[in-house]
Amino acid sequence: MILTFPHPYPDETFYSWIARYHERSANHYAKVTVKSIYDSPYGCAIYNLPTGLESFCNQLLPLRKYHPEDILKYHTSLPYYSATFSKQRIASAKSKMLSNLNIGIHGLLGMQASSVAEFRYLRYCPDCLIEDAKQFGEPYWHRVHQLPGVLVCPDHHVSTLNSMVDKQNNHSQLYASAKDYAKPNLVQKNIRPSSQLIAIARESKKLLSHFRRPITSTRYRTQILSAGFNKGDLIDQGKLAEAFLNHWPATLLDELSVPSDLNSEHSWLKFITRRTRQGLKAHPLQHILLRLFLKEYQPVLQKEPTAEQKNYPASSYPCPNPFCPITDDLSAKLEETYQHHKSGPVFGVMGCECGFKFSANIESENIYQNNVLQYGTVWDTQFIQYVEQGHSIHKLEQLLSVSRPVIKKKALELKLSPKWSVQSRPTRLKRNFMDVRSKKHKQIFLRYRKKHPDASMKELREKINSTIKFLYRYERVWLNQHRPDQKPPCKPTPRIDWNKRDQSYLEEVKSIVTELNSMLGKPQKLTPFKISRILGQKNIFTKIPEKLPLTMAYLEKACNKEEHISRTFIWAAAKLRHDFQTLTRSKILSKAGIRYTPSDQHEALLNQLMDIPDETPYQPLKNRSSQNSGSS
Repeated sequence: MILTFPHPYPDETFYSWIARYHERSANHYAKVTVKSIYDSPYGCAIYNLPTGLESFCNQLLPLRKYHPEDILKYHTSLPYYSATFSKQRIASAKSKMLSNLNIGIHGLLGMQASSVAEFRYLRYCPDCLIEDAKQFGEPYWHRVHQLPGVLVCPDHHVSTLNSMVDKQNNHSQLYASAKDYAKPNLVQKNIRPSSQLIAIARESKKLLSHFRRPITSTRYRTQILSAGFNKGDLIDQGKLAEAFLNHWPATLLDELSVPSDLNSEHSWLKFITRRTRQGLKAHPLQHILLRLFLKEYQPVLQKEPTAEQKNYPASSYPCPNPFCPITDDLSAKLEETYQHHKSGPVFGVMGCECGFKFSANIESENIYQNNVLQYGTVWDTQFIQYVEQGHSIHKLEQLLSVSRPVIKKKALELKLSPKWSVQSRPTRLKRNFMDVRSKKHKQIFLRYRKKHPDASMKELREKINSTIKFLYRYERVWLNQHRPDQKPPCKPTPRIDWNKRDQSYLEEVKSIVTELNSMLGKPQKLTPFKISRILGQKNIFTKIPEKLPLTMAYLEKACNKEEHISRTFIWAAAKLRHDFQTLTRSKILSKAGIRYTPSDQHEALLNQLMDIPDETPYQPLKNRSSQNSGSS
């Protein structure tokens, strides 16, 4: 039962909160703290995305009443990732953090496969330590200082430092308070605060404030195109990458642990700006860099006008019907608006009470009113009257202000019998221009395919774009029959050269094994886990042994149990000889600390080391009794 529990501080990590309780409770073992806060002996110290929050809140009742959602929002780094992942994925991460099982949360949020490296050590701001001690009486770990890319404190504008807490090599149940462990580590980067680093820290702090809607590539597209990084309607990725590297130098990106190779086909900048779902898989720090970069081009961007600045279309227009009985000059009312393209002009459909209806570009200064949709009964009545009066087509063109084809069309529609011929004079058959165009583009396509048989569809679009567009629109079936075969997808380029890494690991492992074997004292037992821990990796040789064949082969030989026992026997014999003791089998086994029956190879080694080779080996009591009974 928990008798006292501290209150959380602003922007304090959940880990820091538990660490302060562990220090106040004076629990010698972390397991006791885990048992008291989770009501279970199974649990570990997680620095950024803790689990078991519901069990934790229930365990505090009735002493303290906290809501798990508030802990998620104000004391974990989950809001930081809500801007780049879908609502379903964030909801799944929430459910995992509320439960007691920490399975797959980091992989769900892309932290394991991300190219942006997390900090290895817990970080702190020296000025924040002093300010927290004055205000709250003790320092604590801040959330914002642990976020990737936050190399400067957003409040005091000083460099943050690595503490003594190594998140990779420390025990999983270590609860380290900032009061005892917020001290400068020997491993530090020389970071000079700059305006860019301060801006990154401030934007990261904003993402921590609350959960928000995910950022998609469509939100960047308009700004990027308006800033001049375009090839027609497409984004000029080369020009964008060059300007981005001018604003964020490669040296700064390396300090932030962000990949600076933006010209490759699989760069993170292309993923964010393309209309794919890959942009959602980018790290929040990469979104912050892109947003701050576009903010610098804000004077170039065409800002969207406010509600007062927008020129809304007028609601009334003059009616083009010369026979309209309404005396009002603006008798035609706007009925609806539409656009042919997203960025095209706005068109409107205007109708009058006389029945006349027309459409026009309402953004143009001089509205063209000859696109008639409906003439109406008033115009039709006047037209019938003129026809019955026997006016010629030429006279009707002057009276009605319409063309000759319209007059003939309306005469057929109203079933009139004028003096002039309604049917147009027979003309020679016109050629079917669509057939001619189709034949022409098919020949161009086949000619280019014959000349470049290995060209892909993408290359064809670049060379004969107009032909491909025409065939796709009007001859799609033919195009699908003659298009080049789809090439198999290229094998993904591995991000890590495992052959090179295997060689580097092998050299490091050899030096570690040599150093361990040359140490004074009893020979240490060599295991892959111990060597990987010395390397600073977390059990890498048991997770991915198939990717490190050379290193694993050397480890299998170096960590041989038989070799270790032989070295231990030799050391025990040398130690006994140094102490001027007689070398016997029992003394060597006792000094070596070997608790199993030696093999034949080790028995031979013992016989070589013993001063009294004829000593009777030790036999268990059961074997002795059986020998005595046999002799009797």
